Parts: sequence; C-alpha cells; structure tokens
Amino acid sequence: MGGDLRIRLERAGASAELSGDAAAVQAALADLRSNGVGALGFLFGGGAAPGSPPLVGQILPGASSSPTAPSAPVGTVPLPVLKNPAASFRFVVHGVKLPSNTRQYAVDVDGDGRAENGFANIISALAGQSIDLQSGLDAQFKSAASSTLITVLTETATPAPDQAALVMISSGKTVDASQRVFASDPTAPVTTLSGRIVGGRFQSEAPRHGGAVVARSLALPIGPSASPLPVQGLEIAFDIAADGATLSNGQWTGSVKHPDFQAVFLPALAEVLLAAIQGSAAIAGPISKVLGISATSGQSAAADALAANPLIRSLIAPDVQIWDLAGAYAPNPLHGMPDSLSIGIGFSATRATY
Repeated sequence: MGGDLRIRLERAGASAELSGDAAAVQAALADLRSNGVGALGFLFGGGAAPGSPPLVGQILPGASSSPTAPSAPVGTVPLPVLKNPAASFRFVVHGVKLPSNTRQYAVDVDGDGRAENGFANIISALAGQSIDLQSGLDAQFKSAASSTLITVLTETATPAPDQAALVMISSGKTVDASQRVFASDPTAPVTTLSGRIVGGRFQSEAPRHGGAVVARSLALPIGPSASPLPVQGLEIAFDIAADGATLSNGQWTGSVKHPDFQAVFLPALAEVLLAAIQGSAAIAGPISKVLGISATSGQSAAADALAANPLIRSLIAPDVQIWDLAGAYAPNPLHGMPDSLSIGIGFSATRATY
C-alpha cells in the first residue's frame, strides 16, 4: 500500500495516532500485533511502574526535521526506541541555574556547527549592572507551589549501563516537601523525549537529526509573577547516578520565538528591576540612567521602557533562524532571518515519590 496512512489508537482514556508513510505505519502495526502494546508501552503504562504519567499525543514514524523534508509538527514524538522498560526512576527538579557565559548550557540549535546560548548574553549583561537574577530565582524556586517532575524509563534494571532511555517531563504539586512526595497534575501536558544513557549521561535525540520536535513551557521564576517560557525544539541532558538517586549537571536547551520571549521576559525583568531600584539607592541611579526606569515607574511602563531601550533590544534580539516561512520547524545554519533566541539553562534533581 502506497501513500500516507493514519490510524488512531485508544486505551483507557489515552490515545495516540500512527501517521505517515503507509509502509512505516503498517510496520508499526505489525510490531504491535507481535508484542501487544509493545512500542507504545510507555504511552499506555506497559512496563512502567504503576502511576507513571500517561502521554497523550501524536506519533509520527520517520518524521524528518530537515529543511528540505516535511517537518514533524511541534509536540509530536517518534515511535519510542525503548520497548517494555525494565525500570522507572522518578525525580523532582530542586535547582535551576542560569548561564554565567555563552558557552555554558549551549548547544548547536541551528546546525551551523557552533553551540549557541543567546539567553546567556542577557544574564551576563544584567550581572554587570549588579542585577543578580540567580539569587532571586533560588528564593522563589524554594517556595514555589508547583514542581517539575522527571521520570526516567530505562532498558535495564539500573541506569548504570549504556542503554536506551525515555524521559517524561510533567508537572506536580507538593504533598510533603520534607519527604519529597508530590502529586502529578493530571491536567498538565507530559513531554516525552527519547535518547540514550552513555557513560552515565543521558542525552535526548536532537530534533535536527530526526528526534522529536518538542515544545514545552519551562518555569523560570524570574520575578514573582513571571510566566513560563515556551521553549521550542526542547532537548535535555543530565548525568544520572548509578543508583538512580540524583540527576546532576542537567541542562534544558532549545529556542524561544522572539515575540514569545519578549512578551514573557520583559515584564518579569521590569518587576525585578523595580524591586531592585526600590531596595537599593546604589543601583537606582545607574539603572535609571542606562535603562530609563525609575522607582516611580509602573511595571507596564517599565516593560515598555525596556522594549524601547537600544541595549535591551540588542540583548534580546533573535540569534537563530528556526522556522521557515510556512511555520515549519526548519533550522537554518545560514541565519537568513533570525526569528528565535537560543536558550540553555541548568538544573539538578533528586529522587522523589509521585
């Protein structure tokens, strides 16, 4: 059978779609007939520990993200490389680190052979003006009511050997912080990334190389009322302890469309700067002179002043082209029309119950 084929599968309230080249879809169905849930085990709970958060979404076999081939829609995932996981390790993110330089948490998001982290330029420039966003982030992170949960499904009983793995990112609420007990939020989206553990480090598949083109909003509490940043082409990497107790040296990387970044980041930054000005006369003068914000500015006016400020505009300017004119994910290494800001932030996580 030639052409395209789309089949919808449902079980226990969860659903998925196999779509794409008919031959690829037929091959996936043959695998399901042979192995039961098989390749969709992580979706319907097969092989994972009871209570693993379900993933409801679309599965496209053989999806390509190259500029010359049809791109996978954002949020889709390819058929998982892991069948019938042997173990499930659960973590809660307990720390987020902002980059201190452009090399930290940087990856090549557009295929030009250079690792990018345009977000780091903003953090460095603000640090030069005595604006320490990390301290404020640490304080707010500890008191946050919601949490980011990470489930790692492995091919073997322990994460020590080199092996295929799936990572599921979800949101939860704190039940008992002292015992690290959380409750998964059933209404929040679950993001799944496939990859491998090699030498104790997990790296998700890069969307430019056929991996999932995943979008997820990451909570970055810069300012009390900051909204999550919608990161596109999300990748995740971390070191996982041999006993599955911790995740360290983690990083989230990807890009944020310029309008989205401006809409989320500038109001949050205005809130932080106003608090800094009102709390320290020593920096009120420099900030007012450089950024045009005073202690009497309202948050909306301060955000508008930042949007019009030449220095801020240059710092938040898009540095990579990720989308084509049709709106498809197609990273352009030639930087023809930059439309997004590359971003990389660090994180660590510890074992949790949920």
